[in-house]
Amino acid sequence: MMLGEMSGAGLTLPVMMPLAGGDWSLALLLWSIPVMLIAALVAFMPIANEVEETTQATSQTCQLAPPSTLPRWNDMHVWQYGLLLASSVVAFYVINAYCASVLTSRGEEYALEELIFAFNAMPLLASFVLLAAPNWVGLRTPLAIAAVFAVLGLVGFIFAAGWLSWASALVCGFAATIELILLVSLPPSIASGIAVTRLSAGMSLLGFSLAFICTLVGGYLADWFAWTELALLPALVFMLAALFMLGRKASYPEYQ
Repeated sequence: MMLGEMSGAGLTLPVMMPLAGGDWSLALLLWSIPVMLIAALVAFMPIANEVEETTQATSQTCQLAPPSTLPRWNDMHVWQYGLLLASSVVAFYVINAYCASVLTSRGEEYALEELIFAFNAMPLLASFVLLAAPNWVGLRTPLAIAAVFAVLGLVGFIFAAGWLSWASALVCGFAATIELILLVSLPPSIASGIAVTRLSAGMSLLGFSLAFICTLVGGYLADWFAWTELALLPALVFMLAALFMLGRKASYPEYQ
């Protein structure tokens, strides 16, 4: 997943756009080629009988699944973890979405390609860090530290300029990825069975929906007030508010 994100966001400007002659439509078409090749390989790949039987059994189980597999929206844990997830996702959304506009407004558009690539390489680096520290999952302190550094990184990107702003964006990307991975890994570490499905579904729906809305609102405000950096401020406010969702316990309780 991290390699896909880095490739799509980081290689489009320096590699795909020149190949497409500067045409965004053609660049997207070129990116669709590996996707279609993978889909074709999967479609014609032979599947063992036991895998087919497992798939059929899973399908029947899903059809008979009770309503309890749906998120419980009256459960504060769903909202707590969902808001935290949104605060990590929105950091990626706003910097990727508005990096070009921010750099152009500062006369720093020459750094766009390198910054976008480096920013989207941070998730890959962060994933290797967490491979070396799997015991961080479920603990409050690593999550809190990552959340704080993500906020500080976004502050630096908004209010600084030049290399300090670029470095701050990388800090934000790295820290937000640590936060994201810790949160995505949380449900299976504190729950089991259907509870994992309920919690993961609720967190994901809240996290990605709120991050998208927050990014969209920032863009409208930036256009309305003709201030480019304003596009990032709603995300910053949201990330600051989400810090209060971290809780006080050293580890997150078992979820049922």
